[in-house]
Amino acid sequence: MTPTRLPVVGDVLTSQKFAFGYYADETKRIILVDGKTIERLTTIFPSIECQQAAKQKGRRAPRNRSVDLGAHDESRGRAEFVVESACMQGGARGNRHTSERPDGWHVSARRLRDDGTYDPDGEVIDFYMSVFFTNAVPLTDVTVTRKMRMMFV
Repeated sequence: MTPTRLPVVGDVLTSQKFAFGYYADETKRIILVDGKTIERLTTIFPSIECQQAAKQKGRRAPRNRSVDLGAHDESRGRAEFVVESACMQGGARGNRHTSERPDGWHVSARRLRDDGTYDPDGEVIDFYMSVFFTNAVPLTDVTVTRKMRMMFV
């Protein structure tokens, strides 16, 4: 893929960097691909509602817990994904603590089956092709291999 060509809906993508990333949250439905993360230890704090309910019942509030949200999978680096959404998104206006940050090209894609057909239950990856804040790592080694067309039945 050339640097000026950003993926659009229907493009089928591959990248070895898709193997590296982490889950967006404990539901483990969306993988935030960053091209480098193997494990991501995160501390989960009990919600305020959970703490209040425990207090009302005279119980000890649940403890913080550590969870590994790392989603490293070498097979993902060899798989094909179809772009389901792609747009400029994520920027922020400056305020007294931060400077203005531009939008980035945000891509959401679903893993295809091994035979290249659409899998409505395939895992979803999410990544940026350009940075809008310091935590985002832009993926640049992404290849568009072909195009798929969405059909409604």
